[in-house]
Amino acid sequence: MGSLAANLPLASFVFSLRFGGILLGSYVGGRVGGCPTEQYERFWMGFITQAAPTPALTPALTLALTPARGRGRGRRLHCA
Repeated sequence: MGSLAANLPLASFVFSLRFGGILLGSYVGGRVGGCPTEQYERFWMGFITQAAPTPALTPALTLALTPARGRGRGRRLHCA
């Protein structure tokens, strides 16, 4: 429970940032692309399920990017 409380501000920030980006990006993209209004105002509903794993992944990402305690070096996140 302590690790959840410690990561809650970061998880909330990342979730909000993703939600806002999805909302803004789908709205602007739909308008620029010439979609009907009833479609581009609702595009975000199809994409928002992608933002749901963010709170679950944030603690793992935090552990991967913060220095390891007692070892002197941080772990590195490798993307393939």
